[in-house]
Amino acid sequence: AVVSTQSTGVSISPQLIKFLISLGEYSLKSGVHEISLNVLCGFNNMSYYNGEGSIFLKHRTLLTDFLMRFLTVNHTGVNIEALGVLGNLSQHWDVVQMLVDNKHFLVPSSLFRQ
Repeated sequence: AVVSTQSTGVSISPQLIKFLISLGEYSLKSGVHEISLNVLCGFNNMSYYNGEGSIFLKHRTLLTDFLMRFLTVNHTGVNIEALGVLGNLSQHWDVVQMLVDNKHFLVPSSLFRQ
């Protein structure tokens, strides 16, 4: 599913992204934080290593909307991983605008409960 290309990035299949989104949806509904963490770690790697034109970045607004849902989870590790992916995606103005418009730029409250 993930194929190495030149040193500038990786090629990601749409099926992998769809699978991770469905797995992430399941983890949100079931409350299994370990699955959430694994999904978010995968997205974090994809968001960091992919360059312009990648399927991941082409769908960054859809993914941003999906990732913002993880900020409401009452688990610090999940919040931190979600913020990491959103941080990588926030290099693009449309993602920043989504975060500001949805007021998810605030630090999740679960980070203060620790």
